[in-house]
Amino acid sequence: MKLTARSISIMIKALAMILLAIAIAHPDLGGLKSKGIGVRAVVYPLGLVTLPLLCWLVRRRRPAMRLDWTADALCSLPILVDLLGNRANLFDTVWWWDDAMHVVMHGVLTAAVLRQF
Repeated sequence: MKLTARSISIMIKALAMILLAIAIAHPDLGGLKSKGIGVRAVVYPLGLVTLPLLCWLVRRRRPAMRLDWTADALCSLPILVDLLGNRANLFDTVWWWDDAMHVVMHGVLTAAVLRQF
């Protein structure tokens, strides 16, 4: 089976939503307590649909605009990494994890925007 950028993007989004649903249903799980799950429950789904929605809106004026699925996967990746990192309690137990992930994930988001636009 060949993995395409579209299927990878959809898998990232699905896994992020599953992890978010688990975090909402069980907020006392390790690594999730006091991590603003209520805010994440609103902001993260919006983040997962922002680029496709933006491309859809722009495409109404410029029909040549197409969603770059690799860029979409890259935009979704920081959300997944944050949820996995919190679930594994890496932000509280690995002293460098928070800073490293902010630097790396900002780079990933920059690459996504450059790739799309």
